Amino acid sequence: MVNGVCPLLNCNVCNTGDIHINGMEGPYTMVMIDGMPIVSSLSTVYGLMGIPNGIVERIEVVKGPESTLYRSEAVARVVNVITKNPTKTPFVYADVNATTWGEFNADVSVKWKQGKAHSLLGLNYFNFKNRIDKNGDGFTDMTLQDRISVFKNWSFDHKDNRLTSIAIRLLYEDRFGDK
Repeated sequence: MVNGVCPLLNCNVCNTGDIHINGMEGPYTMVMIDGMPIVSSLSTVYGLMGIPNGIVERIEVVKGPESTLYRSEAVARVVNVITKNPTKTPFVYADVNATTWGEFNADVSVKWKQGKAHSLLGLNYFNFKNRIDKNGDGFTDMTLQDRISVFKNWSFDHKDNRLTSIAIRLLYEDRFGDK
């Protein structure tokens, strides 16, 4: 609920959407995780859906010309997803839900420590393979999807209180919306 931020559905067939900020379309919005950009101009279409909820601490929205402080590609705005610090998260987080239409979504995160390294692993899985055509127009009413997203973060302890972290994100998504 941020003034000027409007998530929109762009295509009913493929169920893609984006975020319009101050009236400008999604490709002009840079989406980042911990200050690192994801999927360039398609980040609001595909990048946001696969971020595991268990790793998100907060979301920063920067509107206007100050967004160029983040990157030169950030034309007019930035959405920066800040992940949780592995040292301050619960050991296990799980959020699983399903609908009567056959949608299934699971978010799981786990943390552990190995020597001086703190690790956080986040996993998001979404599946919907139920072809539904309630209005009989020959098109699926909901896009068929199969998505898995994995996020891994390592933070390292130092004597001088400096922060060093490494993160990896993998995303696989298969969408189908049509006859």
